[in-house]
Amino acid sequence: SMYGNDGESEIDLVWPDGIEIPKINETEE
Repeated sequence: SMYGNDGESEIDLVWPDGIEIPKINETEE
């Protein structure tokens, strides 16, 4: 999907520019 977080949840979450996504941040570290 557009937001690319299909792997994180079944629905797409709209994250405005500047909002950090904790799930991705934890994975990146």
